[in-house]
Amino acid sequence: MSMEFYDLVDKSNFLGKIDSINIIEKELILFESKTGILIDEYGTTRLYLDNIKLLYKLIENKPNEISKILKTAIDSQIGILIEGD
Repeated sequence: MSMEFYDLVDKSNFLGKIDSINIIEKELILFESKTGILIDEYGTTRLYLDNIKLLYKLIENKPNEISKILKTAIDSQIGILIEGD
């Protein structure tokens, strides 16, 4: 079960791939409670810049691949399309 991350506007801009979100499970539950957005490992999720910044803030103390992807999106000022399988 992997998740691929793309630029929300330009899907040809591949941002990265992660194999599991288990390492940030608690932070994702907190993120969902604050935003109502569920990041589904098996579906499609759209995140806009404000949501990306919040999620990054929640996980920045746990350096991992997803934090690098989020940081790239913040620096580039783009939204993210997440596709799970």
